[in-house]
This record gives sequence, C-alpha cells and structure tokens, in this order.
Amino acid sequence: MARKRLPQEPSLGLPGGPATDPDATVFGVEFREVAGGGGYVLPRSIARLTGHAEVVVQHLQHLAITRQELEDAIAEAVLEGRQLGVSWNAIGWSVGTTGDAARKRWSDAPPAD
Repeated sequence: MARKRLPQEPSLGLPGGPATDPDATVFGVEFREVAGGGGYVLPRSIARLTGHAEVVVQHLQHLAITRQELEDAIAEAVLEGRQLGVSWNAIGWSVGTTGDAARKRWSDAPPAD
C-alpha cells in the first residue's frame, strides 16, 4: 500500500537518515525508513525514540492515514447516498449518529478527491 503524506508533512530528503531537504530544516523533522518499504516522519525533538516506542509512533502515523482514507470514503458514500435519495436519518443511523448530526457534518462538505 502506498504511503500517503499527511497534510502537514513536508517533502523529505533521502530515506534512511536525517532529511537533507531544506524544508526539513524549517519543519525540524526526520524521515526513518522501515524494513519492507515505506517509513515514517518524526519531529527531531522525539527522533531519539527506540524499540517499542518507535513502533508505536509508526503505528499511530499509519492509523492516522487510514482514518483519513476512511473519512474520505464515508464522505463519498454519503454524497452518493444523498444523490440516490437516502435520508439523513438512514445515513446517520448507518454511521452511528443521528440524522441531524450527519446532515450537519456532511451536507456542506465538498466531495472527497
């Protein structure tokens, strides 16, 4: 699975070591490559993590990306449902909230890219 960049993530230099990209100096981040491809970004202030703490940070970044992908997919499904005439009550119930809360959350939301 290709790694998506989080919105605040700067363009980084070469994987596997400290970033050499000028943006990395401004943002104060470091890219760490992981076995099997991909990697994760750490602020230099916590880049000294090792062992399990490092694994937890990598997992959190993966979960944040997955959450954004799921939120985009839900927004697309809500839009499609509304275009097909699905009520806000049915949409709200389907995502574990009320119809009013669903309408407030997605009625003005632009379609996901």
